[in-house]
Amino acid sequence: MPAPRLPAGPRLLVRHTLARAGVLVVTASGTVDGSTAWLLQRALWRDLPAKTVIDLSEVPVLGLAGVRVLEGAAARARAERRGIAIVARSLPVVRVLRLFALDTRVPVHARLSDAVGAGRGC
Repeated sequence: MPAPRLPAGPRLLVRHTLARAGVLVVTASGTVDGSTAWLLQRALWRDLPAKTVIDLSEVPVLGLAGVRVLEGAAARARAERRGIAIVARSLPVVRVLRLFALDTRVPVHARLSDAVGAGRGC
């Protein structure tokens, strides 16, 4: 008799890195969808520095729940007068950001170094 299958762990890994003074990089690796978006949300609702860069360069799929998390992070950054930027390389992810016009509210960069080096407003 085969061993029972255990549920898979989260398909999303979220890491925090201080790129330089006042700039936090939150890197997501994996799919951001209805079952994993809470991991990204939890990372973005802690005390944040003057600027946060959300690195989605290792995200192949960005679902609606992920878009909502990013919209919430952008709204919070505006309200708190903090900088925020997104890094996205995957064409499907960039298309989703454009579809929901998130790229008109948050600067989207293809390279992490560009996002980190951009001014406070990102």
